Amino acid sequence: LGVALFHRRAQGVRLTLAGQRLSAVLTEAFGTIQREVERIAADATVLRVICPPATSIRWLIPR
Repeated sequence: LGVALFHRRAQGVRLTLAGQRLSAVLTEAFGTIQREVERIAADATVLRVICPPATSIRWLIPR
């Protein structure tokens, strides 16, 4: 990025102004992603495949 995002000191790490701004934007973006993943997962249906063990070992699992 070419800018410092945090200052490291003996007392710990502190975000710079740029770090604070980026953190706020990323927090919102990751929240949006999480909500969408949860929405998609809620709409998902379960597909159950029942087959003999030999079929699952030799054919299903490798795919």
